[in-house]
Formats: sequence, C-alpha cells, structure tokens
Amino acid sequence: MEILEGAWNHFDISEDGLANKSDLDRKKTSFMMLNPQTLQYKIPFTVLLFYIHSLSHNLVFNIETKLNRYAKCKFIFFILERRPEIFAFCRALKEEKFAARRAVLPVLQAEEDERFVKEWKKYLEYEAEVMKDVPGWKVGENVYNSGRWMPPATGELRPEVW
Repeated sequence: MEILEGAWNHFDISEDGLANKSDLDRKKTSFMMLNPQTLQYKIPFTVLLFYIHSLSHNLVFNIETKLNRYAKCKFIFFILERRPEIFAFCRALKEEKFAARRAVLPVLQAEEDERFVKEWKKYLEYEAEVMKDVPGWKVGENVYNSGRWMPPATGELRPEVW
C-alpha cells in the first residue's frame, strides 16, 4: 500500500505500518509547507479562499475603523474649536429662560396671593364658627407662640383629614 499524500493526512500508513516519526512530525508542522521539488506552497484551495476573504474583510474593517476614528476626532476638534461660541449660545438660552421667569413671576405670585387671601378668609370664618363656644379664643391668632416669623402655608388650608 502506498503512503497517502495530502496536506491534511497526518497518519500516513505504509505496508510496514505507521510511517517513521520524523515524517509524521514533518507533516504536522504546517499545511503550508514548502514543497522542495516545485518550490510552491501546498495550500488547499478552500483555505486559500478563506485566507483571502479574511484579509479583505480585515482590510475593509480596518479602513472603516480608521474612518470612524478620524470622523470622531474631527468632530471633537470641531467642538473644541467652536467651544466659546457654543458656550455663549448656551448662556444666551439660559439667560432668555431666566428673563422669561423673571417677567412672569410677579403675575404668578399675585395670583397665588389672591387665592391665599380668599382661602384664608374662608378658613377664619370656619374657625370662628367651630370655636365660638370656647372662652378666650381669638380667631386667627397663632397657637404656636415661638416668637419666630414663619411664612404662611400657601397650600390647602383645611385638609379633609387632620
């Protein structure tokens, strides 16, 4: 029986049995062995196609990666270059927002004060009605005499559950 030839055949069988160890080691080293007779690489065609495909894929991927990095760096440099203008624009937007708040705040505060006065009058009437039988009760007087001024609560004056 002849020795089987091939790039993938690591277990050559001859009439004597297994080929000698040096042949086996030489066959295992690489499938791209230099053939001394023809001075050409013995590469299976499918492996060659896969190698070319992976090279082209990596090349395209590397180009895309480099272009992405270049675009990101260009964008960062653009932002750094335009930073004072961008900051000035953001400051102008914030100032416009604060100016609008300052313009509207007195109107909103006046509406809230008007609502509070109406609710406070209702609350004082309710308190006078409930506490009319208590001797020495003064309507609207603070029961917590801490001596420290506290702003009036502008929320609901008489909640449903105390």
